[in-house]
Amino acid sequence: MGEWSALFVRLFIAGQILVSSAVVLYAMLTLASAIVSLRREVRPRGLDARFRRYAEGGGPLVTVMVPCRNEASVVRSTLRSVATQSYPNIEIIAIDDNSSDGTADQIELAISDSPGADIRLVRRAYPNSNKARALNDALRYARGEIVAFFDADYILDRDCVGWLVARIETTQAGAVQGRVRLAQTRGPINRAVALERLAGFDVRMRAKSRVGLNTQFGGTVGAVRRSTLDKLGGFEVSSLTEDTDLTVRIILAGQRVVFEPCAIGYEQAPPDLRNYVRQKSRWAQGHMRVCLDHWSGVLRSNRLSFKDRFDTLVFLGYYFVHFLPLMVLAFAGVSYAYFGGVRFYSILLVVGLSLPFSEFGAGIVIQRRWREAYFLPVMLFFYILNMAGIYWAMLRLLTGRDDWLKTGRASVARS
Repeated sequence: MGEWSALFVRLFIAGQILVSSAVVLYAMLTLASAIVSLRREVRPRGLDARFRRYAEGGGPLVTVMVPCRNEASVVRSTLRSVATQSYPNIEIIAIDDNSSDGTADQIELAISDSPGADIRLVRRAYPNSNKARALNDALRYARGEIVAFFDADYILDRDCVGWLVARIETTQAGAVQGRVRLAQTRGPINRAVALERLAGFDVRMRAKSRVGLNTQFGGTVGAVRRSTLDKLGGFEVSSLTEDTDLTVRIILAGQRVVFEPCAIGYEQAPPDLRNYVRQKSRWAQGHMRVCLDHWSGVLRSNRLSFKDRFDTLVFLGYYFVHFLPLMVLAFAGVSYAYFGGVRFYSILLVVGLSLPFSEFGAGIVIQRRWREAYFLPVMLFFYILNMAGIYWAMLRLLTGRDDWLKTGRASVARS
């Protein structure tokens, strides 16, 4: 019995060290991200001049893809905002992927709204299709050297495509990601998602861009070179997050994924808490699946520097980090039952849960949205909802359920 007790203590100490180290590392990376994002941006040489030159003509042909499934309430506004872009050399492919709500009719109306724009409707009638298959199918009709992607519920700044093209051409990257903001910022869900986008784009991606790391191609408000898509065989049709999968494959191919903060698209937040959790769960499940598919390839790659390999592994493990609070609580319970103390774990839990809010704070400072600071305590509720969605995603992953959890829509309007 004494040997078993000694083994238990050794395992407990080893586990405690591993979990504590993971929490501290995540906290340090999060805090570093917040600090670095506050630094002044240094724009690539020639980027602004190239943007102005392309706006006058002479830039590469860009194919803009807008995939739609039951997006009748939003797609017309999105296509109108794409058709009025300042970048002149654009063709637009709107994909009606087996919709049943009149999406194709709204696309036809959008085409009639913009008689001077090159908009084509691609109809697909495959009930078991998904977004990746729809995009791969539509790529056959694309003529552009660069392919830009926008979800059907987005409204774009007029210069969005121009900045995407200028950045990807100036840096010779394989893909570029723009900045996502909220079309509406009224109501608790909209305000929560707005703060999440501040943390994700204005802080995390901005910080990674500052230090020369790859960012993530998010599948919308972004662009990829056609040659890169052809080389990689398009999108992975079995993935719930085909954008995350493509990001990792671009990095493994030795190309860069860069961030352009001037390319802005305005999205719609989920209309209710149920759809909010469903969206988070789908993203988490897809991301964790991509991690399981590619982590070994990242470790073995001879194309990645140590910095890029470490950063890509941290990126892949992002959603697994959210299981650390559960592990801390488990260790706290064991410690209380057998050793009678939990102070260390209380501190660890507070540090692990509070430091991610530093990114929210940095985003508020960068955008000078001081009133949002009053909403930070409410973000703890949404953080718990995020955790619930991630734990649900793990359960779905373990049980082999990979059906698409579509997010509900309302009509798009900017406030």
